[in-house]
Amino acid sequence: MNSHFICHSGCEGFYVPIDFPEPLYDDLDGDLPGGILGSSQQALKEIMLAAPLLGIPLRGKKLSDKAAKDIANEPDGANPYWIERKVWLTMFEAFRHSVEYKCAVIFG
Repeated sequence: MNSHFICHSGCEGFYVPIDFPEPLYDDLDGDLPGGILGSSQQALKEIMLAAPLLGIPLRGKKLSDKAAKDIANEPDGANPYWIERKVWLTMFEAFRHSVEYKCAVIFG
């Protein structure tokens, strides 16, 4: 349960642009929607590990505009992992923007 991306609920909660090693759990009063606070930096690192498994070409920590457009415009069913690739792109862009612009990613 130390993965920011895997254990965090996708239906409600927050990722913030603060780099901390493990997700923070709201064990006290339950006021935090989703109960877990994730780090956008750590979530970004974690999903980048999945890129090669999905056939997504990263150059270092960057995704080219062409590769992003190719994934976004990929016809349904064109790749065995077409859904996962589109979700990956959406999450990559959300976490990248969170880190770059110092804003939270909010589910809910």
